[in-house]
Amino acid sequence: YYNISEKMLDNSNRSNYAAFNLPAGLLAKSLKTVGSIIGSRPPMPILEYVLMQQEDGRITFTSCNQDAWTRILIPEGTAENALSGIALQEMRENGKLTQQMKPFCLPYRQLMSVLSAMPAGMQLQCVADYDRHELTVSYDRDDNLFTLPIEDAAEFPRIKSLAEVESRAEVPSEWF
Repeated sequence: YYNISEKMLDNSNRSNYAAFNLPAGLLAKSLKTVGSIIGSRPPMPILEYVLMQQEDGRITFTSCNQDAWTRILIPEGTAENALSGIALQEMRENGKLTQQMKPFCLPYRQLMSVLSAMPAGMQLQCVADYDRHELTVSYDRDDNLFTLPIEDAAEFPRIKSLAEVESRAEVPSEWF
């Protein structure tokens, strides 16, 4: 575990971002779990993405194929325990520090392709830049750096809570 480098943050040019660390294996396993329902030709481009958001001290990854949803919850790690979860480093909104990571969507297939080629056991240092719509990922102490596009979470279909779902079935009387 180590902190996000100044090279990655380049704070002079970033005012809306989240910086976090996580193990590559944890990310790959999480994405593989939720990505299992992503179709090869989704009806909307945003359905090729996985939603990443912070909820109640956990990070969630969610995918959707219009018929089904999958979601996995990951506890936030700490500086001492970063290998068991995601260690949030710094979040800024309009240049000011904040405690909440803004949700965003990750490109599932692109990220899985990169993760599959990565050496085992890597710790990733990530910066999601909301203004540039990109995720910068570093491993091997900044010797390896790549950038992927991210999408605004507002584009992702909203999941209804159980309280919002109206469960009703009509059964013809002749069935009885």
